[in-house]
Amino acid sequence: MLTDGSVTLGESHAILSHLGDKVGKLWPTTPAGRADALRWLFFLSGHISPPAADLAFNRIAIKLIGGRGDEAAMRAGKKLYPK
Repeated sequence: MLTDGSVTLGESHAILSHLGDKVGKLWPTTPAGRADALRWLFFLSGHISPPAADLAFNRIAIKLIGGRGDEAAMRAGKKLYPK
C-alpha cells in the first residue's frame, strides 16, 4: 500500500507507474515510452502473474505447509510448467 498525499494505491503496477511519473527516474518520459512500459506491466499482470501465483502456491507453498492445495490449479500449472 502506498499513500502519497491524497493518492492511496494498493496495486503494485499502479504504484510503479505513479512513482515513475512522480520521481522521473527509471520511467520513460515520452508518451510512446510510457505506453510501452504500461504495455509490459499489463502483460505481466494479465498473463504472467496469475499462473506464477498458482505455481507458487500450489506447487511450492503447499509442499512447505502441507495439505493438498487446489487440484484443478495444480493440473493447470503442471501443463504450463512441467517439471
